[in-house]
Amino acid sequence: MVVTSGRRLFHLINDILDFSKLKHKDIMLEMNPLDLYTLTEVVLSLFKPLIKGKSLKLANSIDPELSPVSADENRVQQIMYNIIGNAIKFTESGIINIEASRRLAPTGEEYVEVSVSDTGIGIPEDKINRVFESFEQVDGSTSREYGGTGIGLTITKQLVEAHGGDIRVESIVGTGSKFIFTLALAHVGAIHELPLQQLLSPPLQQTTDAEELTESTSQESMNAKILVVDDDPVNLEVVINHLSLQKYSVTQALSGADALDLIKENDKFDLVLLDVMMPKMSGYEVCEKIRDNYDLNEVSIIMLTARNRVSDLVSGLDSGANDYMTKPISKAELLARTRTQINLVQLYEKKIRLEKEFTRLTTKIHSSLKNKLDAAQNFLLHFTQSDKTNTDDLIHLEKLISHCSRESKNILFIIANRECTLGTLYEELNLKTELSFYILEISYTIQKNYPDENIIIKPDAVQYILDIYTECLDNIVKHSSAINVDISIDYTDNQLTLSVRDDGVGFNYLKQKEKADSYGLDIFDQLTKNVNGSLNIHSTPGEGTSVKSSVSND
Repeated sequence: MVVTSGRRLFHLINDILDFSKLKHKDIMLEMNPLDLYTLTEVVLSLFKPLIKGKSLKLANSIDPELSPVSADENRVQQIMYNIIGNAIKFTESGIINIEASRRLAPTGEEYVEVSVSDTGIGIPEDKINRVFESFEQVDGSTSREYGGTGIGLTITKQLVEAHGGDIRVESIVGTGSKFIFTLALAHVGAIHELPLQQLLSPPLQQTTDAEELTESTSQESMNAKILVVDDDPVNLEVVINHLSLQKYSVTQALSGADALDLIKENDKFDLVLLDVMMPKMSGYEVCEKIRDNYDLNEVSIIMLTARNRVSDLVSGLDSGANDYMTKPISKAELLARTRTQINLVQLYEKKIRLEKEFTRLTTKIHSSLKNKLDAAQNFLLHFTQSDKTNTDDLIHLEKLISHCSRESKNILFIIANRECTLGTLYEELNLKTELSFYILEISYTIQKNYPDENIIIKPDAVQYILDIYTECLDNIVKHSSAINVDISIDYTDNQLTLSVRDDGVGFNYLKQKEKADSYGLDIFDQLTKNVNGSLNIHSTPGEGTSVKSSVSND
């Protein structure tokens, strides 16, 4: 509500300023050929967030091939914004449709007639003649619900007339309204009298609609590829000249379609500088199509526009842009924003390269360890089969080497953030136990209570169980004097539980916790806190100790 009110206040302030300028005949128009289809696409994109919750469709029925009109881009956008905004205000459901067609005046001159029709509440016949008056109430019975027209339509009428056109309204109460205004056709032939090469400076001679401009650059700069998209050759020249001084590899395109073709043909651009207002396909549409194939980290997009309203900025970011700049472009700002976006893209690429290199190195280390340990195992196997003397010790040594091989895999999947199965974890616990208790001749059993040994356990849970079990084994070997140890590993409802019980000397758990040197128990607590697990330790002097630890696998 606050944002909507703020946006309405912002447009009202702009209208008030224009109202004052028009009143004193103090407003200047920058007349240029203008593509109505693209402009309408831009305006409708600004309104899409405002019709959420309404069963209302916004339709641009203007032919993309319609000849351009001669008008001030910003002022025509303001005209469209006011008329469409008024239609949305008085239309709860149905459709708001924008159309445009060429007409022939009695004088023989052609012009374009633009209409904005809605399926709203309509305007009473006695109000139609006053609808362009400031703050006119459309319907007294619904004024509390819909309010008045404000000064937007008053400004709209004066802006249309300032362009040499006229505006009228047709309406039926309960059916809807249609606002119709006219604009002069642009003299299209005059635009193309000079070849495009003559519009550009010699270094930027045009041989195709999209020409790559690459100068000798340092190796680092050569890695930065920029695509500049603008239908105005003068704007292209300004931006490209700024960028070329920085030794970037710059490619230009004069339309959205050309830009998309270049992106398909080339490996990848680091940055796209994209004009919002272009014929047939707006910058917003081009941006959305680029995002279908490249995310925000892979290709940065900076939108360029003459509009500086917050709603335009939001529309650009919503379509997938990384940044936004308003025209006229400041050289310092352009270069600063360009450097920032290119640095971000190159950092992302470096991150991807490092991840690939890390995977390659871990694979290489694993392969090297496996080959050497396999060779040692084969040697021991051959030795034990040929000489039966001290076979038990040699078998134990073979198990130790085998365990080292498994440990290397364990280290690697933890480093690489890989997962392992319950079956693999069980084998790891079994080997650790056998190697720890072999010399002391401690008897042990390991129970496994889980439905499937192929259940995947996440790295954090694996590491926690291995760390807890290592601490348990260390304490049993050093302090317990145990003869028998019972171990179990359970898995129920995504909960992994390790239980260890010995028949050793035991200790007074509460007294031990109070001691300043209870370092071993503190380690158990800290490991459990790190994974939000649960821990239960019970010990009785002369009877033994039990440890039960659980961790979630979610």
